[in-house]
Amino acid sequence: MGYPIEYSDATNMGSSVHPQWLIIVYVNHIEHGRGIASTVDSAKDMAADQAYEYLCQRHGLTPF
Repeated sequence: MGYPIEYSDATNMGSSVHPQWLIIVYVNHIEHGRGIASTVDSAKDMAADQAYEYLCQRHGLTPF
């Protein structure tokens, strides 16, 4: 499709001892997913999964 996919910078919403990282994924400059987790990679994965599920639902596709 050619839409740009971008991720926000990681934002720590927790403490230094118990971090909770927030990542937002944008598709074509529109927010489509958010992930909050104890690691940046996990938060990014959660955001990507949320965006994928939303886009599949929106276009009538079955997610893998």
